[in-house]
Amino acid sequence: MRDVATRERDWGKLAEIEARQGYYEVLLGNSEQARRHAAASLHFKKEQPVMVLALLGDVPKTRELVDKMSGDAASDGFISRLWLPDVQAAIELRQGNPRRAVELLMPVTPYESGWVDHYISAYLRGESYLAMRRGPEASAEFEKIIDHPGVVMNEPIGALAHLGLARAHAMQGDTAKARAAYQDFLMLWKNADSDIPVLISAKLEYAKLQ
Repeated sequence: MRDVATRERDWGKLAEIEARQGYYEVLLGNSEQARRHAAASLHFKKEQPVMVLALLGDVPKTRELVDKMSGDAASDGFISRLWLPDVQAAIELRQGNPRRAVELLMPVTPYESGWVDHYISAYLRGESYLAMRRGPEASAEFEKIIDHPGVVMNEPIGALAHLGLARAHAMQGDTAKARAAYQDFLMLWKNADSDIPVLISAKLEYAKLQ
């Protein structure tokens, strides 16, 4: 797709491709690769990599783009109702304010199962609850994702939800359930590159439960 977009000089599509790749990389823990893709996306279209930048913790640039998007977006559109709260919550989470992140994400709940959000708000909420050490609430959010593969499809959070669930169970002291969830995650990624940061962390955490 990148070759086709380049040949046709479709800069918007190129920005989307680079932003999507950056989003995948940041979720996997590959921050440097994510930054390179975000920079490439910014070169073509400014707004595209805003979620990548938020998850990377680049607060000044993210807020600059959010302000522009807020000014351009209709108050009742999906950007205002879904995308901006997700991005703003990601900023708060990376700044160490998980409680505020949860507050920002609550209005998104009725829409999170749709084809725009794909449960990214549930994932961010789950990560926020983990940061707050609220295991039961985190489990509930990750289970939403696991229970709806038809919505999540091949998004990385579909597999990462199993890891989040494992961490939530471990936090609650339920070693058996934590071990099972880690095994589910590791099975899903059994053919993944061994140097993926989030996979390395998962294997170390799982080993400690043995």
